[in-house]
Amino acid sequence: ESNIDFVLLFGGTHQFYLQNGFKLVHNNCRWVLIKEYSTMGIMTRPIPDTLLVKSISGKKWNDKALLDIMGFIF
Repeated sequence: ESNIDFVLLFGGTHQFYLQNGFKLVHNNCRWVLIKEYSTMGIMTRPIPDTLLVKSISGKKWNDKALLDIMGFIF
């Protein structure tokens, strides 16, 4: 109904989410790097043991795709 394929979250504690259908993934991620209120550039790398994904449409997650977060990771 909402045309949303996946729910994404960043977290350090996985057990609760893994028990509720999320999967820990290791995609390369891209985001705006900010330090002390200044834009330093664009960072591209995996964020190890942090990104969890759950399909709500039945589609399969592409763990090889670049995930563009389109902003700052806080």
